Amino acid sequence: MRDGQQRKIEYARISLTDRCNLNCSYCRPHNLNRAYARELSEIEILRAAKALVTAGIRKLRLTGGEPLLYKGIQSLIFRLKEIDGIEEIGITTNGILLEPLAASLAKAGLTHINISLDAMHPETYSCITGSDDGLDRVLKGLAASLDSGISNIRLNCVPLKGINENEVAELAQLARDNDISVRYIRLMPIGSIIASDLKGIGMDEIKKMLSDIFGYMERVPSGDELSGPAEYYRLQGFRGKIGFIDSLDHSFCSSCNRIRLTSDGILKPCLSYSDGIDIKELLARDDSGDELVKSINEAIWMKPASHCFMDKIHEKRETRNMFQIGG
Repeated sequence: MRDGQQRKIEYARISLTDRCNLNCSYCRPHNLNRAYARELSEIEILRAAKALVTAGIRKLRLTGGEPLLYKGIQSLIFRLKEIDGIEEIGITTNGILLEPLAASLAKAGLTHINISLDAMHPETYSCITGSDDGLDRVLKGLAASLDSGISNIRLNCVPLKGINENEVAELAQLARDNDISVRYIRLMPIGSIIASDLKGIGMDEIKKMLSDIFGYMERVPSGDELSGPAEYYRLQGFRGKIGFIDSLDHSFCSSCNRIRLTSDGILKPCLSYSDGIDIKELLARDDSGDELVKSINEAIWMKPASHCFMDKIHEKRETRNMFQIGG
């Protein structure tokens, strides 16, 4: 399926829950209301996935909140993998619960794991996430993921001015000895971040930091036909890759290939806009799925040409936070 801009949409992010066991400052700050939306059931998610495949989706990524809090996550992944047409199933997790689950997730059919890791020192990690013991658990989850046999493992870091910028290079070194990708993601002005004191760091600045320390960075292909917007580089002596995602200074809207389904059943064509189509009623029905596919096609067709992050007063700008949307 192609959208109104003739982009081929093949990638869907499905948020399983808006619950989380961390309070990351850029996603789910401490002072937010903790009322949670009704989560879609496994049957509803499977019904949505089948309709998404009919509309042309080939890659799914399960997000949250924290998707490993979703009851029966292994069963869901196994059943999603059985859907004819699904080529990749990934998950984006904070890694807190990953160590005991990594092997069973791999056995269920998971092909990609993205682990959020913004710091390499416990004090910094605690400052960002609110967790005093989380860093050790995440690193153990990374080790378990490597042992599980899942070949595509990526670490995601959001560099924040004055908070974790001094640990950017230390994070990169995880890709020196491991065949993983360490990726830096520009802080996106969305939800409560807009009015906060948090300041992101542009990817050009991060690239300079790394090249000053490690030397020349060679641009390399992602190696994944259905990959997202990251630009990947290889550093001399590194087994893994370094990636950069910057939706502000280096917008990738013209090649965006994804849509989103929130945990409360809203199909969102673009992260930055509040627009979406509520498909909860359709998901609850036991019908042929024709109406559901029609709604998905409609959402894809209405996907805007570009995001509105730079327009601080846009009337349709998304006001919810990342954990509520499924970042």
